[in-house]
Amino acid sequence: MNMRGLLFAILVLLAILHKIKAGGDYSASADNDDEPLHADDIEDDEDEIGDVPEELIRLGLVTVPKPKTPVKTEDDLPKPVNYTVTDEVYFEMKIRNFHGIGSHYRAKFEIALFGDIAPLAVQNFVGLAKGWKHKGVTYTFKDTTVNRIISDYFIQMGDVTSEEGAGGRSIYGSVFDDDEFILRHSSPGMVSMANRGPDSNASQFFILVAPTRWLDKKNVVFGKVSTGMDVIKTIVRQPTRQDGTDYPLSVIKVTKCGHNAVQPYNITREQLNYYGDLKGTSWLPEKPPIAEKEPSDL
Repeated sequence: MNMRGLLFAILVLLAILHKIKAGGDYSASADNDDEPLHADDIEDDEDEIGDVPEELIRLGLVTVPKPKTPVKTEDDLPKPVNYTVTDEVYFEMKIRNFHGIGSHYRAKFEIALFGDIAPLAVQNFVGLAKGWKHKGVTYTFKDTTVNRIISDYFIQMGDVTSEEGAGGRSIYGSVFDDDEFILRHSSPGMVSMANRGPDSNASQFFILVAPTRWLDKKNVVFGKVSTGMDVIKTIVRQPTRQDGTDYPLSVIKVTKCGHNAVQPYNITREQLNYYGDLKGTSWLPEKPPIAEKEPSDL
């Protein structure tokens, strides 16, 4: 056998040994003979393969797998990006004694929802806007109040079990898991789930009046104010308690809410990031200052 043939035989042997190494150990351990194998139990071996000789790749004896790139944020989505609005909900609000004793502020805003991007959050939100009955109790946003105002950033509301933001419940149970963190807290009007940590969503949500990018991948964004951003700006200017709770001094209540069935429609990323109402022609009002880092009082 000449040297070229010997070299080829050695490369083939290396390829066989490489594939055996990459395949992993197929033997069953003594403590799991009777347990079925689930997809979550299978670990990726790609990191265990190590460096592959370039000659083996050139001869086609070894195929190097391409790394997977799952979609985790809107930056990972193919361009151009379109966002599908699947549902809309509305809230009719009242600020008690806004214009003086007995003279109240009344206004309405609507929210476009992205059910394809955040299906768990959107289904829960629609259910509570319509009114969800469970064991004789109706859980609904109607008659709930705004329970927190951070004047430069957002309003928070949606506690369907108590009045001061200490409670909440979802249509799935006490809490439900996070959807993928695809949308960002990138502009005023974005609507996001309030939580107490990972996978602890219930019914409370908040609406931005400025970007809050430090909340990306911590809270699930699932909607955008489509009309009535001026209402949100009026609410966020209301004075609050000075006891650290950020609870508004005036009663700001949801007097009516509901679901608007819509034919799904797409919006672009540019529309998503406009600083005004999603609908209408005045999509670019003055921009509030963008916070570069998380404020210390949140």
